[in-house]
Amino acid sequence: SPNLLLEFLCNFLAELSLLEYGCLEFLPSQIAASILFVARFIINPKTHPW
Repeated sequence: SPNLLLEFLCNFLAELSLLEYGCLEFLPSQIAASILFVARFIINPKTHPW
């Protein structure tokens, strides 16, 4: 299902952000919003992710 794909992709990107030391300067809410934005764009690049 598309929602499951979005969830798994968001989890993957979130785990990657934990490995990147530079992400510590951002608030967790900013990282989560960015992850959702990028995941939606990856899944469907022809539509606006917002």
